[in-house]
Amino acid sequence: MGPLLTAVMVGLLLCAGCVSTEHAADTGAIEWGVCAQGVGTGPSAARVECGTLAVPLDPAKPQGRTITLAVARLRASERSDSTVVVNPGGPGASGVDYLLGAADRLAAQRFTTHSDVVTFDPRGVGASAPTVRCRTATELDAEREADSGDRSPQGIAAAEATNRGIARKCSTRTGDEFLGLVGTSQVVDDVDRLRAALGRSRIDFIGFSYGSKIALEYEQRYPDRLFRMVIDGAVDPAANPVDTSVAQARSFQEVFDAFARDCTRMPGCALGADPAGALVQYQRLVRPLSQRPVPAGAGRTLDFQSAVDGTSMALYRTDLWPTLRSGLADLAAGRGGETLMSLADLLEGRGPGGTYDNSADAYLAIGCADGPRITDRAANDDLDRRLRAAAPYSDDGRGTGPAPLDPCAFWPPESVATARLEPGAASSAPTPTPLIVAVTHDPATPYAVGEEIARRTHGTLITVDGYGHTAALQGNRCVDEAVGDYLLNLDGLNGPLAC
Repeated sequence: MGPLLTAVMVGLLLCAGCVSTEHAADTGAIEWGVCAQGVGTGPSAARVECGTLAVPLDPAKPQGRTITLAVARLRASERSDSTVVVNPGGPGASGVDYLLGAADRLAAQRFTTHSDVVTFDPRGVGASAPTVRCRTATELDAEREADSGDRSPQGIAAAEATNRGIARKCSTRTGDEFLGLVGTSQVVDDVDRLRAALGRSRIDFIGFSYGSKIALEYEQRYPDRLFRMVIDGAVDPAANPVDTSVAQARSFQEVFDAFARDCTRMPGCALGADPAGALVQYQRLVRPLSQRPVPAGAGRTLDFQSAVDGTSMALYRTDLWPTLRSGLADLAAGRGGETLMSLADLLEGRGPGGTYDNSADAYLAIGCADGPRITDRAANDDLDRRLRAAAPYSDDGRGTGPAPLDPCAFWPPESVATARLEPGAASSAPTPTPLIVAVTHDPATPYAVGEEIARRTHGTLITVDGYGHTAALQGNRCVDEAVGDYLLNLDGLNGPLAC
């Protein structure tokens, strides 16, 4: 999930001890082979392979215990002159799943003629081992159906008890040591070990959404090992995280308003025919769900938060807007919330069989490791107020001022000291001139952030006029040709580009 995205069950129980006892002597090699997940039957299937890479559990202790990263590669169609490492975002998204799903699309890019494309599941994510596992599928379902919006003193106490319990489950089932070592700083070191294992003195890096944060921090720490860098859906690692959350909420509201305008032009729109009244009509539909959830299929119910989660999922992609319209129409007509719940499940990583991937738990753990952990109640209450004002579509109307502390406030204290490693000494090596892709109406990573990153890094900005989260390598010919030109030409592009 972008910063919101894009979220059990081997190894779930008591994983505090589930860290390999291998040592650093076993790191540094990848044995490529057939992908366990399968690669389909597309034209690129023969070029795709998977493997694992052992890396130190604690990058500050390279001779200590190791963990395992899952990796995947699309081999260059001709000779391999370079490697493009890709991270699809999240935090918590699987790079291996991304490559397996996008292999044919990636293989059609010109730069893959002479460049391998390599992805990885960051530590704690997907098929890497150990994984972050905090909650069972049953527990996640129960949490999602519980009312967490009551802002009475009793409601806040109950919500904090739940959040404290989530932190405790993460501590028990994943282990405090590992929870303290799943942050972006450690992932950056893993990327450099991946580079070395691939036999490259330098790599190219494409970072989507949260992946841009990995790329930018890698560029700061290892500038002499990065050749070219594409940032799509920029996350600014230097920005205030609280202000970033509010700006993101504002962007989601902007895209919601665009969806609402589009909906009101359609016959039978559940938000009415007047764009000026669409938000109020939406609130009339979803706010009652706080007290009166509606059936959502298979014994499940749709409450307010799941309705908002389903709405937010659709705001990431315009191709989901018709599904959101249908879900709201179902709700207005009394047909239940199954369609909206299907969108919410997509956001939360719940599969059709009722199992969850570990993206939601990984998203939480990485976010808590990176911080900030807000324990000051005045600051927490102010953030709640600002978020409600920035995105009224997600406001249940029950705000009273106070707000519960989130799970990160109760995170294991052992992870505070180890959550980040200070970057190494500054290098005198020249830094690459990045290519920045920014969508003008991106709900999760506001366009203004892309502009700021381009300004600060002296990068080339590609402006994509439209709606949606990220744009590169997704079929936009203008963007894909620009990315290809950049990766194939050391001099990059000549000035900003509009697509």
